[in-house]
Amino acid sequence: MPPIQQLIQQFKTYLLIQNQRSAHTANAYISDINQFFLIVNTSIDMVNKSTIRNYIEELNALNLSTKSIHRKLSSLDHFFDYL
Repeated sequence: MPPIQQLIQQFKTYLLIQNQRSAHTANAYISDINQFFLIVNTSIDMVNKSTIRNYIEELNALNLSTKSIHRKLSSLDHFFDYL
């Protein structure tokens, strides 16, 4: 599998061209995805339900609103659907 940053860049291109998302939306998705991998500190091959649960706990510990957490999870959902 290509390095994670290459996959993320390909996903951004996909968002902009195939899905015709705005640059602002694409950048928000990419920011959320980068934050996820920074927080969980694992490879893409090792992401599982437990990883996601731990990530949600970390976001809650940061006192993010429910709306923000849902947006971040939606970004991840789109990314993993893309893969």
